[in-house]
Amino acid sequence: MNPDAVRILKQMTDYVSSQKTIELKFDSDIEIITPQLEKIQFTNSGEALLSRPDKLRAHRVGGYADVELVFDG
Repeated sequence: MNPDAVRILKQMTDYVSSQKTIELKFDSDIEIITPQLEKIQFTNSGEALLSRPDKLRAHRVGGYADVELVFDG
């Protein structure tokens, strides 16, 4: 294993674990192949907010559904 890679990964995980809040936005694609060999692509996007130690809110829009997840401890 590359020692520099291990050191960088450790620094990244230490930084993220020290944060009280983490906010992110994302775009995602899901592709499927039907039995008729047609390719279908579903796109979605969303955002998430994590407040340590016990709060999470996530929202995803796309495909055929809007989904919201809320956890408050």
